[in-house]
Amino acid sequence: FIDGLALRYLQQAGLLQPLINSGHAISIHKNTVDEWRALLATEPQTEEMKAALDDIRLVLKEGLLSGKVQFLTPSKRQRGQLNEIALLPVMDLLEDISPVEAAVVDDRMFADNSLLTDSNGITVPLLSSLDLLDTLVARGTMCAEEYRDALHTLRARCFFCIPISPVDLLLYIECTSVHDGQIRETAELRGIREYLARLHSTDVLCTQSDLEYLDSIWNCGTLAIAKLWANETMPILETVAKADWIVANVIPNIELVMRFALDGPDRIGQVIANRAGANLLGISSSAERRQAQAKWFEDSSLADPLPANADVLEQIATQASDVLVRRTREIAIELKRRDS
Repeated sequence: FIDGLALRYLQQAGLLQPLINSGHAISIHKNTVDEWRALLATEPQTEEMKAALDDIRLVLKEGLLSGKVQFLTPSKRQRGQLNEIALLPVMDLLEDISPVEAAVVDDRMFADNSLLTDSNGITVPLLSSLDLLDTLVARGTMCAEEYRDALHTLRARCFFCIPISPVDLLLYIECTSVHDGQIRETAELRGIREYLARLHSTDVLCTQSDLEYLDSIWNCGTLAIAKLWANETMPILETVAKADWIVANVIPNIELVMRFALDGPDRIGQVIANRAGANLLGISSSAERRQAQAKWFEDSSLADPLPANADVLEQIATQASDVLVRRTREIAIELKRRDS
């Protein structure tokens, strides 16, 4: 089963037809098409929306004729009721989910659940459209390049919490050129910058669970920076320019991130220390490069928390010592296992 929002995401990313052709049996709610028609009637001037709806209609028609797409069975309990709850497609899904093997629903209320159980006790995996994309890649239906292009399209249309992986960010930023200390953005990098700027300019990231997405963004940025400094073949000035771009456009501002956190004041110092410590991962074997990285680290990571950066350094040292002790124990256990 795919709900209306997930269906629209897949269509706009150019993935609806490949999904239909993948051989999976797909169920949609009959009201979905009716809602699209009603929306179209309210905005007749939107040519792009017309084209998108026509495209979805044609794809669904082909799927219905081939038997790859079927309408979800309407709820018998809710039949005849006209209240807002009864009209929700999920009510039909919760009554009888037996025709489907998984439900794809893009909804923040459902996002904290991994399973969906109907009134008969039947349980199926609850996925998002992003999970569906991962499945298509894992099964070989979609290649890695198509996956990256799909995520870029979703970011360009400002869909909610589209992930950014360190591998993709590093791929994009390593391909850019640097002139006068500034990088020349590719379409992908510009899309990432504008996407994150739009998200941060609103209050859409306002729940505790949203902090996980923001944490993933800064983890992505710091890991990409570490890889840049570890790249011995990249000139230092180019590395600095690209690392600066990531700090300015990818890694969220700490105060912005913590504004909705319940433990914001207590967590700020910890997060700053974690970020600063992560920036030390890519230590180079070149003395010149290490000195340049140390200066960049001081300017980019330690200047902001002044005059409290002594506390930050203490936290970094504590974390580093904890990691060293843990790794030493792991190595000792591994050596003991080999000797035995």
